[in-house]
Amino acid sequence: MSLGQCSFTPVTDVGIGAIELYFPQNFVEQSDLEEYNNVSRGKYTIGLGQQQMGFCSDNEDIVSISLTVLRQLLETYKIPLDSIGCLVVGTETMIDKSKSVKTALMDLFPNNSDIEGVDIKNACFGGAQALLHAVDWVTVNHPVDKKNAIVVIADIAIYEDGPARCTGGAGAIAFLVCPDATIPIDRRFSACHMKNTWDFFKPIKSTASEYPEVDGSLSLASYLEAVRSCYTHFTSKVLRHTSGIDGLNSFDAIFLHSPFTKMVQKGLAVMAYTDSCLRHKDQNGNGVENRLDENDRAGMTKMIELSAEVWKNKTDPHLVFNRRIGNMYTPSLFAQLLAYLASEERFITDERNLLFFAYGSGLASAIFPGRVRPTANLAKIREVARHCIKRLDSRQRFSAEEFTETLKRREEFLHSNDFPKTPSESTLFPNTYFLNSIDKKYRRTWGGTDQNLVQTPTTIIERKKERRNPIDAAMKDTVTRTENGIVEEEEKVCVHIRSSTFTESEHMKNDNNLFVLYTFRSRSNSSRHRRPDGHQRGRSSRHGSDYVDSSLSRSSVASHFATPPIDVGDFENWVNILAKVDQSEDVEYAREKYKSFLLRYPNCYGFWQKYAEYEKKMGNIGEAKKIWEQGILSIPLSIDLWLGYLADVKSIKTFPPESLREVYDKAIDIAGEEYQSDRLWLEAIGFERAIYIDQLCKQTGKADCRRIGVLFDRLLSTPTLHAQSHLERYVQYLNTVEPHLLLSDREYDDILRMTCKALGKPAEELVHQVQLSYICQPTENGMLNIVAEPGEGTYPITVNSAQHDPTALQFMRTEIIARRNEIFLRNMEECKLRSPFELNIKRPYFHVKPLDYPQLVNWMAYLDFEIGQNNEKRISVLFDRCLIPCALYEEFWIKYARWSWKNTKSRTKTRDIYKKAKTHCPTSMNLALSEAGFEESMDNFDAALRILDSFRQEYPGYVLLELRYLGTLRRKSDNEKHAPATDYVVNQYESLIKDSQSSPNLHSFYSLKLARYQLKAKSNPSLAQKVLKKAMSIDPFNLQLYSQYVDVAYSSDSMTEVDIIRAFDVALESNLRLEDRIRFSQRKLDYLEELGSNIHAIEDHRDYHYHLLGQLPDSVTIRTRFVNDPNRATLVQQAMPPQQAMVYTPQMQPPTINMMPMMQMQPPIAFVNQASPAVQLTLIEPTTSTM
Repeated sequence: MSLGQCSFTPVTDVGIGAIELYFPQNFVEQSDLEEYNNVSRGKYTIGLGQQQMGFCSDNEDIVSISLTVLRQLLETYKIPLDSIGCLVVGTETMIDKSKSVKTALMDLFPNNSDIEGVDIKNACFGGAQALLHAVDWVTVNHPVDKKNAIVVIADIAIYEDGPARCTGGAGAIAFLVCPDATIPIDRRFSACHMKNTWDFFKPIKSTASEYPEVDGSLSLASYLEAVRSCYTHFTSKVLRHTSGIDGLNSFDAIFLHSPFTKMVQKGLAVMAYTDSCLRHKDQNGNGVENRLDENDRAGMTKMIELSAEVWKNKTDPHLVFNRRIGNMYTPSLFAQLLAYLASEERFITDERNLLFFAYGSGLASAIFPGRVRPTANLAKIREVARHCIKRLDSRQRFSAEEFTETLKRREEFLHSNDFPKTPSESTLFPNTYFLNSIDKKYRRTWGGTDQNLVQTPTTIIERKKERRNPIDAAMKDTVTRTENGIVEEEEKVCVHIRSSTFTESEHMKNDNNLFVLYTFRSRSNSSRHRRPDGHQRGRSSRHGSDYVDSSLSRSSVASHFATPPIDVGDFENWVNILAKVDQSEDVEYAREKYKSFLLRYPNCYGFWQKYAEYEKKMGNIGEAKKIWEQGILSIPLSIDLWLGYLADVKSIKTFPPESLREVYDKAIDIAGEEYQSDRLWLEAIGFERAIYIDQLCKQTGKADCRRIGVLFDRLLSTPTLHAQSHLERYVQYLNTVEPHLLLSDREYDDILRMTCKALGKPAEELVHQVQLSYICQPTENGMLNIVAEPGEGTYPITVNSAQHDPTALQFMRTEIIARRNEIFLRNMEECKLRSPFELNIKRPYFHVKPLDYPQLVNWMAYLDFEIGQNNEKRISVLFDRCLIPCALYEEFWIKYARWSWKNTKSRTKTRDIYKKAKTHCPTSMNLALSEAGFEESMDNFDAALRILDSFRQEYPGYVLLELRYLGTLRRKSDNEKHAPATDYVVNQYESLIKDSQSSPNLHSFYSLKLARYQLKAKSNPSLAQKVLKKAMSIDPFNLQLYSQYVDVAYSSDSMTEVDIIRAFDVALESNLRLEDRIRFSQRKLDYLEELGSNIHAIEDHRDYHYHLLGQLPDSVTIRTRFVNDPNRATLVQQAMPPQQAMVYTPQMQPPTINMMPMMQMQPPIAFVNQASPAVQLTLIEPTTSTM
């Protein structure tokens, strides 16, 4: 039978039969972002129409949220896994340029590999195309094999710091596509608009980034163009084939892709205007001019007025998720469908018509209709939709600072295999997947916040039938396998345990099992200090951490960490340990670990915060305060540490305001010059405003805003990230107070005189006393505040105050602003100079991961620029900023120390710099040399020798260090005019030579140094030659030894002609290569010609020299005036002896090309045997010495 003759019953009403939505538990208020970004109030909440923005934890990725929503769909609607024949994913969020997200979702279908489909990508349009593809697939395939399709639409929308960041969001939607669906999609009348634009795209760059390139104005124009074109094509197609359609009036709900809700309103306005154009060619009946332009503000306003009724009834009520989650990219359109299903009641019995407009930048767009049918499954879908609405209120609110910090962590970790071990501060909903690990090949694994999430649906059903102790069940699953297998089984154990709740008796009963678990983990770790992918496991409890029971004794916790032993230089291991320590109630043990870690990594400001929060959690408020202070001493420019410290101090009700003011003053003095210190300045200004209001309410007579004015004046002259907004803030505050309260007495008197002169009136006529009434209310910290309306606990007060004549007040404010504007403009010029460097700073915080080379170059250039500006305070601040991310790079520390000593002449500060440097670069030889040089420059020879001796004892084998130590010892002796230290230096050289006999190169190197010392310091050429001759016996092919041997004789006054000739003969009679012996022969001939006393010796050596030249093959060229001499005798070429390969001494080693050799992180130094120390040289000396 031919396949072409088969007939099947076609299916109808293909569309969405089930729906599920996932969004992250974390959100930030748009009003908080407005304040944090220093934009005008209402810009995001009114201008864009957004209320909140959801964002993912740093351990969520596109696969984890897709797994979560797909799992929820399968379980909620009890979908049989073998009923699925197609699975399509619509997303623009990539974690791999080849492997699709869909392949990872196949883990949920363990026994069904016959599932068609992959990812579909084009910005936000991929989701709609995936749905349309699934509808087509079911239409064609369901009649054959009775299988349905699933569509997963998911994205994580985040933007780099800038105006677009507020339009982010995240979410995932899953559909079941089937016949006789509750929401059929009508493919017959779909219309599209496709075009090549560059309004939004994510190019493949040299460094991975989740952030797109955005042209905001082009994107808005492209969106409206697509709406107009799609709707025009749609209505034209419908009118050609049907009758009775009345534009938008034919639909009960209209959904448009939502970058932000104001954009949806504009898109709907364009649709309504298009309807109007079709109905009224002249537009007279609507009061709207012909050819309104959506790019014209007045025209768009009229369009919006025209569509107000449609907007109010058919679109705006269904933007609940879009307002409160933000732009989810692909799910943004279909989240409106879910909100509609949750709110609408009428379609329980009647069908309702829907219209969808999908858009994706770049661009691709389409419009298609759908319906809602009163099927048996409708009630279940509406229940899911209402549950999603309720879940919006169970999310966790984060501050704008915490949101920004989470994005920083994503920048740092998500596109690298250096996966974060720090527990995320964000939280996850129950039954949520998360990114568990990334191995060295960037392969990812995912875990879940519930034990069921690591099982397949079939396995879950089977597990529910079992009733057994969870730890016993876990231990039965632990089977010794390969290295990877051990890791997998360990994860199963941890998932079982962390998802179980035990009574006290069960804890006692299972104590042995816990011990077995720890033993199992230790055994698996003992075979490899790190996991095969190079990472240690360590997540917080809410993200799937290894189980650590807080009731365990310190000894049991300590024994858990005892294997493997802690390596103080292993950052990942430390973070893993601290993640577990946070869960312990053993305060002493936690302190021990935190102190050890922060001693090694003091620039990790996040761990100072965690340490302080841990102490605070344990009720140790005093200790927490000390930890904040220690952290600030370690990282004085950390704005986050300062703000955290201030917040903790303010929470202490007994802490006096004057003391708190001192803390603010100190914070501003220390960290106010930091480029991103805007938050600290504004916090200090806000505190002073609160103090002013408190004093005003208490009527102490001391109420004035002068400290606020001083802070604003300093801020206006300080280059900061948001400097452009500070003058506007100052003007706003100036307009709320009288000038005499804000200005210094001197400036106020000066401006008042100018005002009197300009207005021709005396001061008495321009200033008068008035009584002002306020309503006061006590706050939690005991201070008073002014409120607008009376309420519980409020009381009125009357205050006498000076008030200025309105004309005079306006004149004075204008003059004050003009003066500040001059300061502001000068400061903006300073900001402009620094902006190119600041824009190139991608990682301003510390991490052990190496910085990119362009980042290092940028920091070095920025420092050079600031040094050129010659502002000592700013230079010092920039060095301190630089040495947070660049703490592991020795050249920056050395540059800072040298600049400090040269310009400040402060021994204490310079020593502090070297002390900090050694904390971060303890194995840096160059730091030891630089610090010793600094001490020696102050004639502090003993300190220099201690530094060098300490380093060489701990890290032996550095040649330059040994030479510097001996040189310092010699200079100390010379400086103190004591007996020369020659004997000690000679003994040290001889000891080094003796210890290096197993390394001929190193032996020769030290012999050359000792020979030079004997010749120059002791004026004993005979001993120098003796040292060299002994070295020749060990390293007979070292050309430099022979060259120096000749130079000793040549340059010494005590050497006779016979001694010099004998030195040449030693080289000529050696086993050096022929070419080298010819060079020595040439030098001997030159010497005899110029200084020789015996003509016979000259002629005899000339003959010998020609004889050597005659042995050269024709291919060898020697630079000598005798090679091409036509008069020289032609000698019979003799057989060449075997050529010896040239042996380089350490000083002769060819240098490795490295543009910036110091810009490398200090690797751990391998300890070497004293008998063969490691040679690490940077000194390149010429082959021929000029002793």
